[in-house]
Amino acid sequence: MDYEIKSVSDLTVGDRAQYSRTITDAELAMFAGVIGERSPLHHDHLFCQQTRFGRPTVYGLLIAGYISTAVGKLGGPTGLYVKQELNFRRPVFVGDTIFATVTITSMDATTGYIDFQASVENQEGVVVVHGPGRLLLLAEVRTDQ
Repeated sequence: MDYEIKSVSDLTVGDRAQYSRTITDAELAMFAGVIGERSPLHHDHLFCQQTRFGRPTVYGLLIAGYISTAVGKLGGPTGLYVKQELNFRRPVFVGDTIFATVTITSMDATTGYIDFQASVENQEGVVVVHGPGRLLLLAEVRTDQ
């Protein structure tokens, strides 16, 4: 398989990458199985009718995983996702389409660190998650010296 190896010189402040996806019941169930958590807030429709949202919400870290996919598109196969602050602003529900976007805010050619702002919007353009993060381009950092 061919990969596009990226270096800091291939990127500039303002560059962005995006990943979009419509959340399904199957994805929610698979994620719950992987992490071993079955909170009724994410799976029990009757229980959720008693909550402020009225229906099950998608796991916040599943949404964060979609940010990771956008980060991977931005940094390529030698981009190591090293830091992320997440602010969960609105719930996401099964059937929502989310758009995870990461935008480079600063870069350090010496270290290979790239800072970015992540933002996830739903199909209505409402920001549901956002926060700054950091990526390390390993193509720029040699460990064998």
